[in-house]
Amino acid sequence: RDIGALDVRDALEYISGVQLDTTTAVNSSRDNPENTTILIRGISAAMKKDGFARFVPMDPITISRVDIIKGPGGALYGQNGTGGVVNVGSVTAGRRPVGRLGASFGSFGFRRSEFLWSGPLIPGGAIGFALPGSYQTTRSNAMYYKMDTFVMNPALTMRFGPNTSLLASIESRFNTRD
Repeated sequence: RDIGALDVRDALEYISGVQLDTTTAVNSSRDNPENTTILIRGISAAMKKDGFARFVPMDPITISRVDIIKGPGGALYGQNGTGGVVNVGSVTAGRRPVGRLGASFGSFGFRRSEFLWSGPLIPGGAIGFALPGSYQTTRSNAMYYKMDTFVMNPALTMRFGPNTSLLASIESRFNTRD
């Protein structure tokens, strides 16, 4: 939020040893920011969300944290993790109600609004619900298109103990490009 990152790749630009390569993505147009290969120390790295492979950009409103494992330690996450892994954690429900609204405006017709509601469903916080969402519209200065994106990621968190919880989450992403 502090650097105005619009997806995980924007935040990764500030991490040492991590490069974003938009010129080598397979079956993609050159310099398309949606088809970025992540390189950690020059070796292709895997992108995961909650430990599962992701192939589409992730909206920051749906993320609670980003873990970066550099080098062969990423093999713990399976194939394609030998160069490293970027693992993103989903938003989970807290034990107390939280609400947030925000709006951003910028050049090239950029507009973004986001909301987040999170809180317990039952007293004590053993079961909670989080509802993050965002809407963004922008025009590309290089590829001459307008893109609208709506993202929603409802999540249900069940806590069974101090260190044990279950997360049920589904992310919906709708893009239109003119």
